[in-house]
Amino acid sequence: MAVSTPGAGAEIGSIQIPDGVTLHVRGGSTLRAAVDPDAYATSQYNCLIESHGTSGIGITGQGVIDGRGRDFMEADLRYIYQPKEWRPRLIGFYGATDVRVRDVTLRNSPSWTLHPAGCRRVNIEGITIDNDLKIPNCDGIDPDRCHDVRISNCVISSADDCIVIKNTRDFPQYGDTRRITVTGCTLVSTSAAVKVGTESVTDFADIEVTGCVISDSSRGIALQLRDQGNIERVIASNCTISTRLFEEHYWGRAEPISITALPRFSVDGEDRPEWNRDNRVGTIRDVTIHNIRARGENGLVVYGISRADGSSTVENIRLTNVDLTVERLTRWPAGRRDLRPCDALGGAFRDPSQDPGLEALPHNAISIEGTSRVSLSDVSINWRVDGLEGYGTPIHVKNNAGLVLDRLTVGDLP
Repeated sequence: MAVSTPGAGAEIGSIQIPDGVTLHVRGGSTLRAAVDPDAYATSQYNCLIESHGTSGIGITGQGVIDGRGRDFMEADLRYIYQPKEWRPRLIGFYGATDVRVRDVTLRNSPSWTLHPAGCRRVNIEGITIDNDLKIPNCDGIDPDRCHDVRISNCVISSADDCIVIKNTRDFPQYGDTRRITVTGCTLVSTSAAVKVGTESVTDFADIEVTGCVISDSSRGIALQLRDQGNIERVIASNCTISTRLFEEHYWGRAEPISITALPRFSVDGEDRPEWNRDNRVGTIRDVTIHNIRARGENGLVVYGISRADGSSTVENIRLTNVDLTVERLTRWPAGRRDLRPCDALGGAFRDPSQDPGLEALPHNAISIEGTSRVSLSDVSINWRVDGLEGYGTPIHVKNNAGLVLDRLTVGDLP
């Protein structure tokens, strides 16, 4: 059953989508979020639109759902807003099956925009997410402990990650994440355009990112493991990526590809949580990066750590047919490695100069450290930053086992 929206400019508080119902936001209409927290009293997770344990549901139409994000911000810090203590999410589906979101425009979310958690068979197609690029944590799409999700032909602009595949600690009843496809999307992010992690308390498997265009982003494609889950069988192919440096409240230092696995709680003396008392970190393995064209102010970063048994947290990574140009594009300073989060505060809003996850290290075109069985073949580097402040050498390798570099060329642009 489809339910159409009222006329243009309707203001709503939190609503629930029942079993078997599609909310159709017709062209020319806008649903505007209420600002009063009391208007969200019926929502379990402070969402404008929510559905629990349903089947055959969705949101379609050519209209707009507007979260009025700036109304939930407290201060303008020039490049980023400081949020108020309370702010809602836009849309949440929890434990739902056969979910469809198509064509609609989601705008100005105050926090996460579209959060399917524990959902099965989700199809998100042709939607536009247009968020304010100064609002922190307004992720675009957050598949969380989901199976069989397809995200295709979407246009997303978001402060924080555009598409971020998660396994949060909040929903253990839903299990792991499997079979996620992202294809044909156009993405702009002040953090990562596509990310697996950071919340990673259980396993991810069989993820494919293909045919995407990423531009003006702080990071391109990221696999970011900080908890006890594993990330395996990931393919990223046929993507065009452009990255740039930006203000350091946002995670990412212009890496087109970033693969990192280290404990979330890496600072001495931190209290470790009940959900990972041993501070375990899993493994990123069996990853293929193929046919990538990238341009930005930093290079590819692959970073793991060695365990007591000699194994690495990053293993069996293959990069083939990669064309990378590193050049200066902005006025922001280079020369910092970003391994956030690596302490108990995680993504808390704070002064980035005090963050232990940001280290003073030069940028390289390829940086590979602490890994096992990483291979690069048919990789071309155009290095246009030789001698510039904040830059080191095109290739940096350290403490790797089984590293293979084959048909790798380094040059510069005229």
